[in-house]
Amino acid sequence: MMRATAKMLKGIFLSVWGGGKTTLLSVVVALTLATATPAFGANGKPLIMGVLTNQATAVTRLTANIANPALQIINTNASGTALQLLTSTNRPPMIVNSATKVPNLNADKVDGKDAPLWAVVRDDGSLDRSNGATSSRLEGVGIYTVSFNKPVQNCAYTATIGGDYNSATVPSDGIVKVMNSSNVNDVTVRVVNLGGFDTERGFHLVVNC
Repeated sequence: MMRATAKMLKGIFLSVWGGGKTTLLSVVVALTLATATPAFGANGKPLIMGVLTNQATAVTRLTANIANPALQIINTNASGTALQLLTSTNRPPMIVNSATKVPNLNADKVDGKDAPLWAVVRDDGSLDRSNGATSSRLEGVGIYTVSFNKPVQNCAYTATIGGDYNSATVPSDGIVKVMNSSNVNDVTVRVVNLGGFDTERGFHLVVNC
């Protein structure tokens, strides 16, 4: 970079001197313009840190064969970010070639909403199948606890009477009541029959966060 600047200054100086109109003012102006010109990296040139005018008209590619990330960007400022991607409004900001889920970077994190958690619980409180439920149990007649893999105390619950796909009988009608539990990862479910008495009935529970 220093060699390029020196060469540029030499060229300007010689052109001014050779014109036959050399004055102290003209030389000073020429030197000022030369040193005031913003430096920028272009095709075939190195990137210049701290400069906003790095330009390229072709792909810049970094290829590596290492067990660690090929590129790492660290910003220790509490108000800053490590990366900003800008493109036309009708174009995606990046392209990837893998469908593997990236930890802490998935659709649930991007839109701020998680996929619904749900559980199918049998009459005896055992867990038949689920998404995000870790266990379920019968606490007493008609009282069930369903545990999930994350806090759900600020979520919305929906439950209906229902059996599992192995059941040979259609479950009797009843009413399902759902509420928060003392454990933030748990949901308490109470099932009563149409007479208002606690009863053991299988149910389907959906949790939206």
